[in-house]
Amino acid sequence: MGSNPWDANTATAENVVKDIFGPGSDEADFSEVGEGFALIPEGKYIGRLISMEPGSTGKGDPKFVCEFEIVSPEPFAGRRLWRHAPAKGAGAGFLLEILKALDPEGDYPKGKVTIKRETYVGKTAELVVRVRPATSDYDESNDIRRVRSLPKQPETP
Repeated sequence: MGSNPWDANTATAENVVKDIFGPGSDEADFSEVGEGFALIPEGKYIGRLISMEPGSTGKGDPKFVCEFEIVSPEPFAGRRLWRHAPAKGAGAGFLLEILKALDPEGDYPKGKVTIKRETYVGKTAELVVRVRPATSDYDESNDIRRVRSLPKQPETP
């Protein structure tokens, strides 16, 4: 009979991790990794919202973390970008911009509303991406500056 990975007298972090994630959980395969992580050049991209998770800012105010996957152009398809969008105060204007870009026909009354995330996840919009310069605290990174609705496509008969 093997040892119990959760036994307080004999447990190790490695054994507990293996019990949770299975054998081989401490392995990685870097065979498909290129030479460094390149930033996406500044420009306009088509992105699909793949998740929109509620959270809170450093001040404790509500926000949504919006995760977009680039759909086109092709060399960047599959890359992901995140935008933290406050859900309260003047900064909530960016969240409203995201929602309107993804669902231009939606109803957006003033005041407190319930965000039905399923309405927006899976939809596409134009992302205006910039490269944020490095600072003493952070490396340069990509930043979603604007989210705009795509031109309406004509209906096919």
